[in-house]
Amino acid sequence: VKIERSSVVPFSLAIEKAKGTKNYREQDVVLQLNADFHGKCYLCEIDELQSVEVEHLRAYRGTDRDLMFDWNNLFYAVRIVPNIF
Repeated sequence: VKIERSSVVPFSLAIEKAKGTKNYREQDVVLQLNADFHGKCYLCEIDELQSVEVEHLRAYRGTDRDLMFDWNNLFYAVRIVPNIF
């Protein structure tokens, strides 16, 4: 997927990081990632995702909040829902 990542970081990332939460999936983040990734999962390139996940390219360790909320480390992906049947 050709990524045209916005240079403007969504406001909620700084707010949630400062609050001490682990919430990097606010609506402004998801909407901007959708636009930047042209609505496609960065792994499988499926578009028109029914269920969206915000993934980290580089895994963060526990309390590494800088990497957890790093705009350039967040990627748009399809959420895999396990089949329970």
